[in-house]
Amino acid sequence: MASHNLPIERTAEPPLIDKPVRHRTSIHTKSFYWNRLAMASPVSSAAPSDYTAAIVLRQFWGITAVPERVSAGVSRDNWRTGEAFWLSYSEAGERARFLREAELLRALPFRLKSLGAAWTVPEVVPTVENESIATSEHGLWRMTRHVHGQEPDPRHPGTYPALAAMLAEVHRVLRSIPYSLAVCERGIVEKGRNLLQTYRASSFSCVIQDPRERLLVQTLCEWLELRLSVLEAEPRQLTHGDWIPGNLKVSADGWAVLDWEFCRLDPVVMDLAQSCCTLLMWSGLNRVADRIDELVHRYSELTGHQVLMESVPAAMVLFWLNNYNHWHGRQARIGRYGHVLELLPERLRQVGTFVGAL
Repeated sequence: MASHNLPIERTAEPPLIDKPVRHRTSIHTKSFYWNRLAMASPVSSAAPSDYTAAIVLRQFWGITAVPERVSAGVSRDNWRTGEAFWLSYSEAGERARFLREAELLRALPFRLKSLGAAWTVPEVVPTVENESIATSEHGLWRMTRHVHGQEPDPRHPGTYPALAAMLAEVHRVLRSIPYSLAVCERGIVEKGRNLLQTYRASSFSCVIQDPRERLLVQTLCEWLELRLSVLEAEPRQLTHGDWIPGNLKVSADGWAVLDWEFCRLDPVVMDLAQSCCTLLMWSGLNRVADRIDELVHRYSELTGHQVLMESVPAAMVLFWLNNYNHWHGRQARIGRYGHVLELLPERLRQVGTFVGAL
């Protein structure tokens, strides 16, 4: 499989094993293990503890390996389980989406194989009852096989042409996937006008309660309203929904695409816009506008689909306005994402300034 020779940030990588290991341990070892977990405290009052994760592993997968909580994204809690598996948690209210994502992950490998695709996705490890997800009193759980490799380096200029080429391959496969496998019920563009109405409402609550934040959001909405029709006129297909370097793993054997929880029906430019935002906010590179132009043209050449450059700034703004709305909703439902919300006004300011909306 082609790896696109991406520049990566290297960390130590443990070996993989072929299947879940149901460890045999002595009574003394088990006693030490459970006492150790019982003393572990949860990250927050709403987050499952390591002890809870261990109970779930034993109950639903028959595994007694000590789970290690890891920082892998902000929308879900994750644990590394032994050397080969990841355990993911989601709130009970996210059941439909969590299950749809698991179903998509189980369906994609068959389509990838039939099309001779050069990439893979994490393999869902079913429970002992052969279910895709497990439900406990604390919420929802899913186990996937660890994908080895490293993330592309967002600071390297060679990353972005490769991202365009990889996205072209991903979209080729997703065009053949039934729309019913979308994880999100609605795309961002479909929700666009509703978002604008939400931000105009008198009931709209700012993140940091600063009058300048309300002005910032409303100014971006006014700018976007004049350009949203360009996005609405674009054809739609299944998209990844979170196309950033952190959701890719590259190795000598090939590459894999992770985190499908935002897979939805949208114009392809919505995925491209996320790579453009990564260039703008996290690359530290010069000539950002030129690099964005090169990225979009590279994708267009490889796919034969001419992405309108005028749609890119609108997609970048809409993406971050949707993010702003998404994390508002999660904070209201769960209440432990304040640290994420605090960063969003600055992200909106960055993208608004870049596209000339501010």
